[in-house]
Amino acid sequence: MKQALDARDWRTVLEIAESALTRNYVRARPHFWAMTANGNLGRAAAAAHHRAVMEGLLRSIAASGDGRTPATAMVVIDVQEEDDVMTLLGVTSRAQGRVHEAGRTLDRHDVEGRDGARSVLYFDVSLPLSGAPSGPPR
Repeated sequence: MKQALDARDWRTVLEIAESALTRNYVRARPHFWAMTANGNLGRAAAAAHHRAVMEGLLRSIAASGDGRTPATAMVVIDVQEEDDVMTLLGVTSRAQGRVHEAGRTLDRHDVEGRDGARSVLYFDVSLPLSGAPSGPPR
């Protein structure tokens, strides 16, 4: 993906994003890349579709909590969503650990923003670790 992005090869970016979405349609990041590629290819309707899906997925996660404390951890259905949320928030995980609180399993990330500010984000990973299906049937 990085090579295609660096080359601004939007057709390849779209192929990679669509391949990822075939495997897991409820990942926000591939929708972001599909939106970006379609927009650069002049496919406004397709770009709008992927934007709407991506924003809906992220709103769903954000509505579950702000992630600032264990009590307000963001609930994810797949641990990959943690990376998607952090990428779209513009923060990078510098350290990760797992904690258990109130019967829930949480991933704790020490994160750093683009401005160097550090904070902590908590994600409730109880569902993906339970072995329950996390997405549409395959």
